Amino acid sequence: MSSYIAPLVAALACVSSAADANAKGFFAAVPRDGVELRYEGTFTQTDYDAFGGNEIFAFDRVVTIRTFGPETVDRGGESVDAWWVEIAVATGTATERGIETGPGGRVVCAVLVAEDDFGLADGGTPSHQPIVRGSYRIDDGPIEDLVDGVLRIDPAFTLVPDLRDDEVVETRAVSADVPAGTFDATRTVGAVTVESASVRVKTESTLTTTDEISLGPLEWAVTQERFAKESTRPRDLFELRTEIEERMRLVEIGTAFSMELDVR
Repeated sequence: MSSYIAPLVAALACVSSAADANAKGFFAAVPRDGVELRYEGTFTQTDYDAFGGNEIFAFDRVVTIRTFGPETVDRGGESVDAWWVEIAVATGTATERGIETGPGGRVVCAVLVAEDDFGLADGGTPSHQPIVRGSYRIDDGPIEDLVDGVLRIDPAFTLVPDLRDDEVVETRAVSADVPAGTFDATRTVGAVTVESASVRVKTESTLTTTDEISLGPLEWAVTQERFAKESTRPRDLFELRTEIEERMRLVEIGTAFSMELDVR
């Protein structure tokens, strides 16, 4: 899983400017205090080579989100209400004892988010969330601080990408049926292609959210194809090198009693 873990670490350690940052998707609604959301699904990576020696890596994944608050904090000299959001991701093999992870397979992040920074985007599913402060830990490593006031949700916790207006294929109201229940929701379908002289990445995503639960995400599905070629060769010679599929659904809404990464 090394081709996935490398960008994950980079995304947590190096965060972009908050100037245009907002997040409709995973921070779509103001949280509730003491809520735990549990998502289960799969993460599958297929690596291709020119000689047909393809390799498939299939993993189970559990995402747990806990929310606490509000509390009054100082933001640039202004007192605002803010909420703690903790996201824990375990990727590996499902056993009776839970997910058995390999190196880099477990990530926990705790962020403090101002209440007026939830649900900022009018449409799409941006994955950059403004934060007051935050910290993260990979496996049993040291606790590190997030920088620059933004949490990059993609690819650290999901591959659901940022979407510009012209990358939103469809947004519609749905009745979403997941293991945790049935909800009135909004489903956003997106398609994004990013290309350089030597790399092309195509991402198709579906994210379903509701304002009936803490934060909002109900389920998501992403397929990402990564192509490569020599930088001097024509664009029609891109070859598929990696395909990644992520499928997650909300399975349980419970009570959160404490944070795993309690940096409060």
